[in-house]
Amino acid sequence: MMASAILVLIAAVLVLLQYRGRRSADPGAGMPRELRNATIAYSEKLFETMTPFHLVARVDRVYRIGNMHYLLELKTRVRHSIYPNDIIELSAQRLAITASTDLQVSGTGYVATQVDGERRFHRVNLLSGDQLVALYQRRRAILDGTIEPACNDGYALCAKCSYRAECEPGARAVRHRLHQASGRPGHSRSQG
Repeated sequence: MMASAILVLIAAVLVLLQYRGRRSADPGAGMPRELRNATIAYSEKLFETMTPFHLVARVDRVYRIGNMHYLLELKTRVRHSIYPNDIIELSAQRLAITASTDLQVSGTGYVATQVDGERRFHRVNLLSGDQLVALYQRRRAILDGTIEPACNDGYALCAKCSYRAECEPGARAVRHRLHQASGRPGHSRSQG
């Protein structure tokens, strides 16, 4: 009885390993349905434009289906998460390609996250050219000192920022959250 249970377990493990091997050998495995029949148009290619501002972008992958092109960014991470900078990066790539070529690039892109050998594809809506120009103009104004940067709502981002000490609202927010988390007496939740 015990020997047959062990044989069944060994057979199940072998079937699982064979299935995983076949799955990873398939280049389309896990790909979004929209891209399974696409061809790679570009891989690790640099695009540059001077309009609407100087922009240089290197794409990870650009897939083509008919006349439409789709961007895919590859990320190795500790968890399968998408961040605003991923969307900005893909959007900048789209702007660089459309401004420097006559290619049609979809307003939808993909971020492939890889965590411990597992790859997942995340479909994202890209920013428009006008939205990217507004981000560029805001960045220039902050760097020129004509406007003040806003405090980041993301505690983890603010806590890791190298400018935290220079950002009084940001520094106050981090101190406030640290005191809340520490549970120290004398620091009520309403204090800032």
